[in-house]
Amino acid sequence: MPELDLDVALAIDQYVKDLAAEGTPEQAFHAIADFFDANPGVYEGIHAAKTAAGLPSRNPGPDGAAMTEKYLRNTQAAQADYVRGVQNPRRDPKQAALAANGKWKQRTQAAIQQDRFAKGIATYDVAAAVAAATSDGGSAYAAGIQKRAGKVQAAFSRLAPLIASVSQAVQQMPQDSDQQREARMVENLRRMRDLGIRFRGG
Repeated sequence: MPELDLDVALAIDQYVKDLAAEGTPEQAFHAIADFFDANPGVYEGIHAAKTAAGLPSRNPGPDGAAMTEKYLRNTQAAQADYVRGVQNPRRDPKQAALAANGKWKQRTQAAIQQDRFAKGIATYDVAAAVAAATSDGGSAYAAGIQKRAGKVQAAFSRLAPLIASVSQAVQQMPQDSDQQREARMVENLRRMRDLGIRFRGG
């Protein structure tokens, strides 16, 4: 953990506060997380410096119920800010995602090494997930699909000719014997797998 002078710790603390005030709550969260990920030990260093100087901590202890209430209240009030943030991003989101490709690979490898997938699934509450997904009778599901109608149409427009090419190729294969019919099924499976890879851009 780096040892920080109090003035440096307070300056960094103010910088983090400024990050928290920018964009939507989700954007602020990711900005702060990225900052501390890029500066390991700084979070602990800030609090150590403030504690040594006798300054009070801003967070005396987490309260799950209070955190939930605050999060729901703030996100409900930030709907207009969310829309503005999405419509006017500080960086081109596509270019930013491409620039972060190396970070994604590194974190994915770290997640594999630490077995995070299994650990995350172990804490998954199936009943709560089902209740959240079905409590509105499926209206959010249908509304979400309708909002993405343009993306769905674009995807299906790309997918349809690819499926047609697979079907045409398989239909041209002989099917007189069990062996030939089995070969058709295997070829169909192989081509559909290849189609999936190409469709996803692999």
